[in-house]
Amino acid sequence: MARAAIDTYLALDQSSDRTYEQRKEAAIEARNSLERALNFAPDNRMAARKFLEVAAPDHAIAPDEDAMEIVKSSASAQVQREYRREKALSSQRKNQSEAALESLRLLFIEDPCDAIVGQALLSASADLGRLPETEKFLDALVLSHRAAAELGEVDASCKARQGRLLEVVDILKSACAADPESDALVRGCVRSLVAAGNKSEAW
Repeated sequence: MARAAIDTYLALDQSSDRTYEQRKEAAIEARNSLERALNFAPDNRMAARKFLEVAAPDHAIAPDEDAMEIVKSSASAQVQREYRREKALSSQRKNQSEAALESLRLLFIEDPCDAIVGQALLSASADLGRLPETEKFLDALVLSHRAAAELGEVDASCKARQGRLLEVVDILKSACAADPESDALVRGCVRSLVAAGNKSEAW
């Protein structure tokens, strides 16, 4: 993992004055190191995300090959998920909510702790007027992943977007009492209290 981190840094370093071929070589070395790291720790999200970063066209992951084709053909399931994740988030950022919504739902089912995907899912649902449907989906997901604090925060945000702040506050206060060490729950509770106008309790 340490070797992969060093090789990735060298591949992404734009400050040094290197030739085109030297940049290619550094990118290939980074790809090989990241592949070895993923073989050793196949569920490592950071390694998978760095693999995508090195694969960006301006970093030229391999000579005379399409960078994204290399990513899509990767044997790592985590790289495949991160590729789908970035594609879905990119669609949402480009206001392509209809195209992104189902992908974001599937990604959140795979990893209910991925709060960034969860918030993108809410944005897509709001754009399409489908927040009530998404709330039912999240409520069902919460039942099978009670320990996922980030999922609880997204579920509360969904209710908040529909104007039910007091309900959100009650849910989060109960959750915080049960798990006071959860940063995600505390953060969500404080935000909801402030949004509801109860700043003193938030403090």
